[in-house]
Amino acid sequence: CALPIWATLVRRLAGDLPVISADRVEIEQVLLNLLQNAVDAMEAEPGEDRTIVVSTSCDGDRVTLAVRDHGPGLTPAVEAHLFDTFFTTKPQGLGLGLSICRTIVENHGGRLWPENEPDGGLTMRVALPIAPEDAG
Repeated sequence: CALPIWATLVRRLAGDLPVISADRVEIEQVLLNLLQNAVDAMEAEPGEDRTIVVSTSCDGDRVTLAVRDHGPGLTPAVEAHLFDTFFTTKPQGLGLGLSICRTIVENHGGRLWPENEPDGGLTMRVALPIAPEDAG
């Protein structure tokens, strides 16, 4: 019986972010997928190194959500196919999660992209446009 993988979650959430116009359930699906991928990426890391940092910020006309893991990061070969449907690096993966996430984010007028961290690990970023003031 395999033991569950655990990680420490650190939240660095900006206060007073502007409103975005998004489907809450779909964005929740994106966040859950990114969190699960972060946990999976750190499976081989020692327990004390399994930290996920979730942060938010406002960058001009977009709100950005970042999920950073401390796993091995992406090789160029994997990064080239990261969002391809049915591409996976997981033994039990279907290769649909990030493809669906990108579609959801793009349907909201946003962008989803990876960034390898210089000290190891990966940050997945989701930038969504701020809602027009008259949308509320």
